Amino acid sequence: MLSVVCLCFFSRYYSIRYEQVLQIEDADSREVTQLPLGSGGFTLKFQHSVHLTPVYEVYQIDSDNNMVLTETRFFSLGVGMPFTSEEGVFSNKEGEFFITGLSRKFQRIPLRVSPIPDHTVIIDEKPYSLVSFGQPGGLINITTRKKWILIEK
Repeated sequence: MLSVVCLCFFSRYYSIRYEQVLQIEDADSREVTQLPLGSGGFTLKFQHSVHLTPVYEVYQIDSDNNMVLTETRFFSLGVGMPFTSEEGVFSNKEGEFFITGLSRKFQRIPLRVSPIPDHTVIIDEKPYSLVSFGQPGGLINITTRKKWILIEK
């Protein structure tokens, strides 16, 4: 009887789902955090070191858990910025440059985090500063996987 009451209480306030998560690990492959990917994708944002303007890389997750770069957005042309449409479609909309139609697959994204370029992951419009998951100048690895997670209703 007690187990039925506990189950009813649990199911009223919580649910369990099999969901895609963004996993962040330190250089020694120790899991630092997991962030649920509600909409199935994420954006990696950073400040370009020369132009000092934001760059956005948009990723979707495929059925093999690869992170697929589908779009890049930025605000200036020049050193270190893409400028041809060899892999996608280049466009300019009111001073913002886009390369869309990309399909670059990554199983992991190694990244040395730093507060200077403001490395940030954006999931469903919520930003997560990557420097909070690793030492400044330290290496982190970004991967994805599916996992059972507990959701508070």
